[in-house]
Amino acid sequence: MESRTKPIVFWGVWLYFGPTAAIAGTVAYTSLARIVSESPEGQEVAGAVAILVMCGLYLISSCWALWSVTSGFFKRR
Repeated sequence: MESRTKPIVFWGVWLYFGPTAAIAGTVAYTSLARIVSESPEGQEVAGAVAILVMCGLYLISSCWALWSVTSGFFKRR
């Protein structure tokens, strides 16, 4: 049986991954908008795709961390 997540871990994860996930989502959205709306050069597209992939992966992993810690904090014994 797994124990409940401690409050210090819960708040620490939220204070670290919450803002950075929001920033990564914003940067990924901006990169995607740049690729779709403008007609950039080839190097600009490659850079925007690289930024989109990296921010997307960070966003997915940080959302996973937030979900697992939050569900462990709010689960009943």
